Amino acid sequence: MKRLLPVLTLFLLGTGTQAFAQATKGGGYTSGRNEVYINTGFLGIGSGSSQYDLGPGFNYVPLPKISWLQIGGELTYQKLSYKGGSTKSTMIVAGVTANLGGTGLNDDFFIELGIGIRSGSSDVTDGSDNPGGTGVAFLVGKRIPIGGAFSFRPSAGMISGGSSQLIFRPLGLSYFF
Repeated sequence: MKRLLPVLTLFLLGTGTQAFAQATKGGGYTSGRNEVYINTGFLGIGSGSSQYDLGPGFNYVPLPKISWLQIGGELTYQKLSYKGGSTKSTMIVAGVTANLGGTGLNDDFFIELGIGIRSGSSDVTDGSDNPGGTGVAFLVGKRIPIGGAFSFRPSAGMISGGSSQLIFRPLGLSYFF
């Protein structure tokens, strides 16, 4: 394991550096591509606990010369059930997506960073989970082309706002136009 970490780090740094070099030269990325996506996810927290979320969103490339950078937003609905109660929340996230890989937006690794506003309700009696507030969203993922303008879009990360939650979204789907 100690040997794997330096190799993985060098690989990721090399991939990011190569993607940035290609993007600044205008190679590998399709400029002006808009993306509509839907994220669906879940995370089993423990016995008697569950979480799911649904997040449709939109990204676009605002500057063709910096085509690896997208700006967009997402509306996320989450439900967490645990401790005999549940928390339901809606979050609006706006932010940026950096695309790495250089082969085209529909086949790139991506990193999303955004600011979100969450509101919701909870019937959990211990008061430890506030479903509302302002926070950040950080997700990493990979688009995998499945044909035409469609790509799978699995991702994982953290969404906060009132409380922080880990999120795993294996069933995301993108459409580029």
